[in-house]
Amino acid sequence: MEGRKIFLLCFNFLSILLFAGTVFGWTALSDMLVKESFYSYLCDGQPPCDAQSVALNQAFTLASTATGLCALPGGWLLDSAGPVVTIIAGGAIEVLSVAGIALCEHTWQLYHIDLFPIYLVGVAVGGSLIRFCGYSCGFLFPGHGALLIAMASVLFDGSCMVFPLIKVLYNMGMPLSTLFWYYTAIGLVIFTLLPVAWWLNSAEMKQVRRAAA
Repeated sequence: MEGRKIFLLCFNFLSILLFAGTVFGWTALSDMLVKESFYSYLCDGQPPCDAQSVALNQAFTLASTATGLCALPGGWLLDSAGPVVTIIAGGAIEVLSVAGIALCEHTWQLYHIDLFPIYLVGVAVGGSLIRFCGYSCGFLFPGHGALLIAMASVLFDGSCMVFPLIKVLYNMGMPLSTLFWYYTAIGLVIFTLLPVAWWLNSAEMKQVRRAAA
């Protein structure tokens, strides 16, 4: 098995595990946001309050809905533009959205603009594009495709543990913004190398797609 394929497979699986379905670890993220006083200005008395919870859950509702709605355009993008373009788009959306969450409270304090729902939707949309690319990687490994797609599916389910793990570090005393900046840095590394990995395998991927047409 060629080194370029192993290179792709490793970073493909990392991208799925760390970024594809993180939005579904919402409960842990919501708990941290409440402690960080996100939307606490909506409370008449001492936070936390129902209005704060409603605002946070509305953001999650938008994000989880976006995950389903982007399936068709995401699949079209993968079919028409290929995995290199799709992973660049998904990775860029994901990294910018994670960085945006790190800056959310600062943006609110300076400009009183609530961008958190937009960034959470970005995490969901970027994660969906990453997942679509992740599943297509299995077609490069004849005889192992079904197994690799199944592994990608398991890793997607496991990605909902990212925010709970961040919460463990948060409870140990690390600032939430710092944790999200570290998370952003990891994303920058992965989504710089992953498009390169896809490009190195692009010729073979085109052959696979032509054979399936």
